[in-house]
Amino acid sequence: IGFGAAFILAIIAAAAGTWSCTKIVDATEVGIPTTNGKVGESMQPGWHFTTPWTKVTTYSTRTNELSMLRAEDEGDKAKDDSIPVVAAGGGSMNVDLTVRWGLKPEKVKDLFFEYRTVDNIKDSLVRAQARSIARDVFGTHTAEEGYSTERGVISKEIEDELRERLEAKGIRFD
Repeated sequence: IGFGAAFILAIIAAAAGTWSCTKIVDATEVGIPTTNGKVGESMQPGWHFTTPWTKVTTYSTRTNELSMLRAEDEGDKAKDDSIPVVAAGGGSMNVDLTVRWGLKPEKVKDLFFEYRTVDNIKDSLVRAQARSIARDVFGTHTAEEGYSTERGVISKEIEDELRERLEAKGIRFD
């Protein structure tokens, strides 16, 4: 190989090496770098230079919608995902609930340690808490209030309790 070809190969190798050390975190994401099992500090949106063996897991900070609905062709699950509740006085009903939520960028690292994936955050944290809170709140109201007169009050109580329980863990609500 001549000097010119070797020089071009060296430039290509340097560019490939630099590119393998570059991680891009999109504007609506937070990145969590892991190097040899050690978790680093959260990466904010932008270009980041890391070692080639660093894995960056990105988490969207956009608003998500979790719908737990009775209709089998709607919502997050392809089955009845409504919440069975027992009202004060013993009346039972199924409740549809939709939660608009997202991740707080400053808490993504904590959520990564505990849940690892957005699906786990959604199912093990947001869905589980929403179902539990809905059952608790409806248990303090009669079935009639749940179907008609107090729907707005009940909805507000569920929203307030969700905020109280989950905002400290890193979940925001829209």
